[in-house]
Amino acid sequence: MKPYIMKTEAEVNKKEKKPVRVKSVIDKLISGMLPGCTKKGNFIVNSVCPELRMMIDENILALVIGNLINDAIKFTENDSLEVSSSGRGEIIVSSKKFSLAKNRSFIVCVDALQIVAQRFGAPVSITGSFENGTVLSVHFEKIAA
Repeated sequence: MKPYIMKTEAEVNKKEKKPVRVKSVIDKLISGMLPGCTKKGNFIVNSVCPELRMMIDENILALVIGNLINDAIKFTENDSLEVSSSGRGEIIVSSKKFSLAKNRSFIVCVDALQIVAQRFGAPVSITGSFENGTVLSVHFEKIAA
């Protein structure tokens, strides 16, 4: 068994980025997380615009969004979660009831995720609003439709 060796930013950037259909990537992620979501009593909806494409490595997109969704599921119970998109190319992960800002572990996970994404060369910024529930906006570079 080979040990896993983390690639450097230069090695990752060598790979040619191609347009990725965001909704289909998120559909795959959510389908893998449904058992955990159901166990916690959460309901999750993917309302990302089907036409949204981003110029990013699919693995980096899955890493960032998958971890955010997984952490939202892990730190909430009996909640409604939604993954949506904005016209500006942001992907929004929201929790209707829980303010995840009060959970220090969740905030540490988000901070670490942003650092890892930037290490892999992903132009990503994660911002949050925690007034009524939680709304996390992830901004990647969007390509013209």
